[in-house]
Amino acid sequence: MKRITQTLEFFCELLKGENKRTLASYLKAAYGNKLAEIYSDFHTKKINEDAEIAAAVQEVLKLINIDQIKKERFQNANITLYEFLSELQQITKRQNAQVNEFIRIINSKDKRLENIAAVTSIGAIGILTLSPVLLNNLPMIEALLGSAIFFPVVGLVYTIATGLYTLYQSVFDFKTPVMQRFTDNFFLSASTALNVAAYSVLISAAVSVNPVAAILFVAASSVDVLKESFNLIKLKLTSPERKINPDDSLADKQEKARADFEYKKARNNLFIALGGAGAMVGIIAVWSFIPGGIFLSVAAVAAIGAVYLAKTLLNKYSENRLKEELEQTFEKYEQEEAAKGTKPTLDTSLEMAPMREGHSLIDGLLLDAKSTAAAGSTPALRAQVKSPAHTQVSASKVGMFSHSEGSAAKAVIDLTPSNDNTGHNEPIPDQLPVSVKKQ
Repeated sequence: MKRITQTLEFFCELLKGENKRTLASYLKAAYGNKLAEIYSDFHTKKINEDAEIAAAVQEVLKLINIDQIKKERFQNANITLYEFLSELQQITKRQNAQVNEFIRIINSKDKRLENIAAVTSIGAIGILTLSPVLLNNLPMIEALLGSAIFFPVVGLVYTIATGLYTLYQSVFDFKTPVMQRFTDNFFLSASTALNVAAYSVLISAAVSVNPVAAILFVAASSVDVLKESFNLIKLKLTSPERKINPDDSLADKQEKARADFEYKKARNNLFIALGGAGAMVGIIAVWSFIPGGIFLSVAAVAAIGAVYLAKTLLNKYSENRLKEELEQTFEKYEQEEAAKGTKPTLDTSLEMAPMREGHSLIDGLLLDAKSTAAAGSTPALRAQVKSPAHTQVSASKVGMFSHSEGSAAKAVIDLTPSNDNTGHNEPIPDQLPVSVKKQ
């Protein structure tokens, strides 16, 4: 059995209250310090990619106290296990402690992985600093740390480290189609190479105004724009129809809603990439044409780093907002579907006698009670037959019916005459107004 399946089964035991062990201790024992494997299991594996995972997911859904109609949205969903847990957290309004804890632990593992990458980058700088080759040049190193090229050096090391780590993740992500991995790695390599070249030029030029570095930074931003444009076009060509028709089934509406979510996410990422490229052009323009010396150069390099950080944060914010919108869309369609199943219906097992002239259907439904009782039938009607003195039927209770002279209306009525004060049943008249309760 797969480790991720075993993890989901343990989570089911927690939901049932059958295991006193904490989820954190279980994940520690199951994965150890293999943070990359945790990331792979929860951020790349789909909930319906094989029978074992799908069965475990259905068991989790069975144990979560949510409406059955909400569970159906996951039957054909092409989402990862982390996205599945995130949607569960939204459905439960963050009131399920086990789901909240699961999300918190995964996020903490992801954060730890990012911290390790950052520490590795800093460590690489430290190793270079303390290497035997440079030990005899400590004055030069001190000058480097205090000089303006320190920021380009840090940017260079960080770009190389993050680029290699992302490339490593992509190469060993066998769940992603080969063509998608190829295109992702192509854009990643191009962007990383351009940024490395730009930082190298800055270091060699001692952060003076350099048109070559400026062009390289703008080119790296343009690669991001091309990547997001490519993803958006691919979604338009390969994703299912996003337009929802009134006669679509609930499953079709949910599938189209997810496709629309992915499209909007790619569209917003493109807009953010365009904004980042525009900001980069502005920074380079200020840097190139406004004299400011070393301080302006350092500020420009810091601003470039701020642009990349802002792009990351905006992408995350956009995705979270779209997830909230997707949840609202799901709830809307599920409420509409639930409303369809609660419309009252009339049982046509009993035929009503023709209306007599002068009687109004709003005042009551007329039933040939004697002929029905004489026939020995057992009507399935739900309305209590009362004596004429006790009968009060409102138009809102009866509802809207279409009836013409000589036609027969149909309803569901319980032919149980009410007792008078003496405890004897009153005789049933030939035709008697009755009150009809909505089923």
